[in-house]
Amino acid sequence: MSPIKLTKLAPRERAGLGVAGVFILLMLAKLVVLQPAMLKIKNIDRDIAFTENELRFCKTIVASNYVAEVERIYNNVKQHMPDVQSPSTILNEMQDEIDTLANRNGISIQNMKSGETRVSEYYHEFVVRAEVVGTMQQLITFCHQLHRSPRSTQLLRIRELSVAPKKKAGQVTGAMLITRIAIPMDAEPEEKQE
Repeated sequence: MSPIKLTKLAPRERAGLGVAGVFILLMLAKLVVLQPAMLKIKNIDRDIAFTENELRFCKTIVASNYVAEVERIYNNVKQHMPDVQSPSTILNEMQDEIDTLANRNGISIQNMKSGETRVSEYYHEFVVRAEVVGTMQQLITFCHQLHRSPRSTQLLRIRELSVAPKKKAGQVTGAMLITRIAIPMDAEPEEKQE
């Protein structure tokens, strides 16, 4: 059997053979390239739909189960927080409490001044900067009592603290940033306007 010579074929037969060759190449391309790509796209679409359903389900669970719990915790914390009074009143109360605790622990306050009050829609944060001198033990006791202040509604916290030794033996200097959080009781957070 000898191979078919294309030169001996009639022009119409050559055109038919060319069309058949192109058709075979297209079918191979479809099987090798297009079908795997289409299958991959179909799988991705299925995964997206599954993930969207799962997200919808999770949002429903979060919305139904946790909104009430979050509101309960918020209201619990809110009832332990003092009403927001005038900033000067709150800062004076803070400074009085800091001064009282410092005197009780043998700490000497070198400098105390109020910082900038940060106001957000959910809370107000009042700031006092203080420079103190005492022994390390006195400073530790002072910091502990400040966090566990007898006036639990004060919610005083030391946000920053730096300690350095003083030339006098056993003494240290401390610079601290003390904050107090207060939640406005009279206003709920504003709705975002469109």
